[in-house]
Amino acid sequence: MKHKKVFVFIIILIAISSIIASFVINHYAKYLGEQATEVTSDLLLKMLQYYVISDVLCSFAVVLLCLLLSVFAYQKIKNHCKKG
Repeated sequence: MKHKKVFVFIIILIAISSIIASFVINHYAKYLGEQATEVTSDLLLKMLQYYVISDVLCSFAVVLLCLLLSVFAYQKIKNHCKKG
């Protein structure tokens, strides 16, 4: 039982850190765009790469949290069916 709690804590920690990293990378991409004096294709490509990395990290965190939620829901339903 203790291993499950540690595993859940690690998943939540990874998801939260992924969301925070996503916001930081997204903010940095916006900062690059605001600080640029001229818009070049290299700058746009770099900003696009940062936005994609940000979206991937955020999606990864959402998938982890959804999987965790579905496992909890499955356990609750399983325990409820055993009692009933």
